[in-house]
Amino acid sequence: PAAAPAAAAPAAEPSKKKEKKPKEEKKKGGAKEPKKEAAPKEPKKEAAPPPADEPPKEKKKDHPLKILDKEAPSDFVGDTWKKVFSNNPPEEAMKQFWETFDPKGWSLWFCRYKYNHENTKLFMTANLVGGFIQRSGEIRKWAFGLMFVTGSEEFGPEPIEISGLWLFRGDTVAHLIEANDDAQHYHWSKIEPPLDDKMKAFVAEYWSADVGGFLEGKLVTDAKVFK
Repeated sequence: PAAAPAAAAPAAEPSKKKEKKPKEEKKKGGAKEPKKEAAPKEPKKEAAPPPADEPPKEKKKDHPLKILDKEAPSDFVGDTWKKVFSNNPPEEAMKQFWETFDPKGWSLWFCRYKYNHENTKLFMTANLVGGFIQRSGEIRKWAFGLMFVTGSEEFGPEPIEISGLWLFRGDTVAHLIEANDDAQHYHWSKIEPPLDDKMKAFVAEYWSADVGGFLEGKLVTDAKVFK
């Protein structure tokens, strides 16, 4: 018998090509936000013109004593005297003072505290005088003075008192009172020119006194200079 025909080999399957996937675009920095539209610019506001009836600013008025210096100058210079007082012994300083003092342009004043009977503690009384000196600074250029405390609670019945002697430009204490209303708490007495030897000695006693010495027979326990 004839041999059976050989079985045909199976047809080869066509090769499958791998499909390439489309490359994904790399995102750079994430998704971009849509640009915001710029807000419309507001028109510039024009500066309002100043009111037509606005009064001009007043210039600061000169101090009355500054005006006095211009209108009636004095040969006696306060700053010069203060240097003389600070740099010389009392006797020499007073000698120069009387040689240069101008009683027409300057005046001497004695003061005594109105409420000395209320002074009970030395330190409180000294603080009172210190505050008075500090608050008088407005007229420093036109004034000079010494203030004293005499007595102490440690010395028994001797009262604690405040007194002083001042030099002012002009012939009034009003400018000190205006600058420092505490000056109203003092009795003020003008030492009228011409000064005799007795009154000159009185001024010299005040401007030469110091702590530990005596003033009008009373022990000086505190002293302040205004210059």
